[in-house]
Amino acid sequence: MRELVAKAGIPFYKHQVLHSCVLIIRSSSAPKSLLIKQEDLPDFKTLVQILKDLAAKHPKSDWVVLGTEGWIDRISGIVKSLPLDGELKTKVLQNRDVIMLDAKSGKVKVQQLREPSDTTVLKLERTVSAIGSAKSRVLVVDDSPTMLKILDYILSQESSLEVVGLVETAEEALSFVEEKQVDVITLDLNLPEMHGVEFLKECKRRNINIPTIVITSMNLNDGDKVFEALQSGAVDYIQKPDASQLDAAKQNIIDKVKGAATANLSNAKVAEVAAHSGPVSYEGSDIDLVPVFVGSSTGGTTALERMFLKMKAPIPPIVIVQHIPPMFSKAFADRLNSILPFEVKEAEDGDEVKVNRVLIAPGGLQMGIRPWNPGGAIRVSVQDSMPVNRFKPSVDYLFESVAINYSGPKLAMILTGMGRDGAQGMKSMKETSESILTIAQDKDSSVVFGMPKVAIDLGCVDSVCHLDEIPQKIRESLQKFKSKQRKSA
Repeated sequence: MRELVAKAGIPFYKHQVLHSCVLIIRSSSAPKSLLIKQEDLPDFKTLVQILKDLAAKHPKSDWVVLGTEGWIDRISGIVKSLPLDGELKTKVLQNRDVIMLDAKSGKVKVQQLREPSDTTVLKLERTVSAIGSAKSRVLVVDDSPTMLKILDYILSQESSLEVVGLVETAEEALSFVEEKQVDVITLDLNLPEMHGVEFLKECKRRNINIPTIVITSMNLNDGDKVFEALQSGAVDYIQKPDASQLDAAKQNIIDKVKGAATANLSNAKVAEVAAHSGPVSYEGSDIDLVPVFVGSSTGGTTALERMFLKMKAPIPPIVIVQHIPPMFSKAFADRLNSILPFEVKEAEDGDEVKVNRVLIAPGGLQMGIRPWNPGGAIRVSVQDSMPVNRFKPSVDYLFESVAINYSGPKLAMILTGMGRDGAQGMKSMKETSESILTIAQDKDSSVVFGMPKVAIDLGCVDSVCHLDEIPQKIRESLQKFKSKQRKSA
């Protein structure tokens, strides 16, 4: 989105309509003119928030939207939901029509190649309306007619979601998203002719940027395919439920799809580590004395890989709860273990938390810390305990166990994810220990800024960092602990 600002000597801006629109806000002070292009649409929630903020600043104003029919529907639909006193004028244009806009006065002329269209005027009423409640439009892609019906039924139970299409092939999905507005896609990977990963890559080639949740049948042999989907733009994944699991899976599916609607797609991939900022070394720090406890969810698999690529062995002990389906946690750990210079493994009950080792909680089980005796080994406890915050594994389960069972110095981190799992547990750790430093991933680098934000709002976060800065922040935190130990010696 670009604001058109008046410039000396330029009486009119000239804009040829090509899948875009011009929005003019005529307030009592001065008009504000905005050019909104196709690339602004993928981050639809941000676009909505910008218009909502403008409405708050200019509640008594007239709004004018000029553009192609699809843009008129989208933008005027948002404007009509805003608390405004004034008029909304819309004029439907064709591609290649020309808008002549005086940004200083807000006056506009239109040159239409075909028969001029009528201008529609609506009276806006200042009513309290939450634009955030607008429904997210979902396209379901699965080659099983039965699964299409199941997902349609599940998603239709949620008032904030609207299923706008059910298609069985990737080719149908491509045609659908090019013709109609879609906010979220659920995607099976095992599709005929063009499989799901190829679909994601084709979307990227065509500059189609729509948050996508993979919902597929998974086993250990499917791990590489799922990781490839995540690296090709998918923001999350769900194991396809069978009939006996539908009730338990329903809310998880709804939550994942709702979370995807707010996803920052620019962060839903593993970026190459910049050559000028090589991996962070932890040599010279007391890495054997300070374990790192990590929680993550939506976008977490790619975030963790990206973070680890910037860490040089040996690294401090790291224990991770990533919201992950059963079976898939081992595939995730094995993949990281194959590409990183330190050990990564799916945790087993009794595993030691030690230098140069990353333990990842098994999907479908809870992982915590066993009671610890100072000077002894730190070991994990892996149990088939009840869900916490509906999650197995749960970040709060891990963090609360650390608060109860481990009194030594420690780091705790919350990375990208939807919801609030981990925030209360981090607060408990801060309240029960003076030897702790806490880190949260920032909004700019999170795929979904949910879990980190809740922890920040609870006041239990010491540092808020871009994902790429976290390895260095860990090093600085270790050095702080080392300096504190020297002073107390």
